[in-house]
Amino acid sequence: MKDTLIVSTQNDATREEVRLEQLKIIKIGLIRYIAKTPIANNLEIKYASPEIEEELVEDKWNSWIFNLGLDGWFNGQESYTTLYTGASLYVNKVTPDIKIEFDFNYDYNEDKFIIGEDEIISTNKDISFDHLLVKSINEHWSTGYEMSISNSTYSNFDLSGAVYPSIEYNLFPYSQSSRRQLRFLYGAGSRYNDYTDTTIYEQTEELLWQHRLTIAFEMKEKWGSVSTSIRGSQYLHDFSKNNLRISSSIRLRIVKGLQLRLYGSFSLIHDQLSLPKGGASEEEILLRRKELATQYRYWGSVGISYTFGSIYNNVVNPRFGN
Repeated sequence: MKDTLIVSTQNDATREEVRLEQLKIIKIGLIRYIAKTPIANNLEIKYASPEIEEELVEDKWNSWIFNLGLDGWFNGQESYTTLYTGASLYVNKVTPDIKIEFDFNYDYNEDKFIIGEDEIISTNKDISFDHLLVKSINEHWSTGYEMSISNSTYSNFDLSGAVYPSIEYNLFPYSQSSRRQLRFLYGAGSRYNDYTDTTIYEQTEELLWQHRLTIAFEMKEKWGSVSTSIRGSQYLHDFSKNNLRISSSIRLRIVKGLQLRLYGSFSLIHDQLSLPKGGASEEEILLRRKELATQYRYWGSVGISYTFGSIYNNVVNPRFGN
């Protein structure tokens, strides 16, 4: 026999509240199986009648969710200190018909080194604001736009702002997106850059037009899951200024208990228009405080895990941590 039951929890629910709701639905799901066993005679079912008030339940937040975060840490020794502070605000509203997101982030990092009688101080600051609006058209089509505003000492921006109206087609119905997706997202728009230092192209500010295409595939099956995305972008004033990124992840169940994990990404980079004409100092290179010229970037990891042992040991003992 097979069955699927769904449990829903609030976005602000604690882990314990989520666990209790999951436990309750699992108990309900087991009833039909227990009914076909000899221990069914020992089963007693009770029903707690709720006090039902006939009133319309209204969401005072109208589906809006807010998440505010503040972070900070520091460490050091006699010849080295580091300080990090950060703040974030994430606001979103997701319904079957519309998806709205606002994301604000602030990051500040300071490192101080004492070498003999010399003191080297290096700082890095990034501020960004991202906004997304998506409107559902039907089970396969969506339209909307993405907007971003940022300030970055790393990327040589006093101000960078962009708007990209976009349209997306999903080969599979969006209602099946938890199992499989094949999405084609195309957007075209403009970007304004105000640079901190004059760039290698002798620019202090410029307005650029750009288009981009993203193809994303994801599938989840009993044997595991796979996801791959290809994203390409190109500046319209010079097609040689472009960027292509491919990223993939695979979780493969080899045999029961044995799982192989593969992650990787590779980018071809030909659109670094913001590189400062003066380059980067030795300290900025070593501390990675400035973006450096490159034609490619890659990242990857491989992992394997095997789980075996008793299938009856489900005891939870939190003493001394994990």
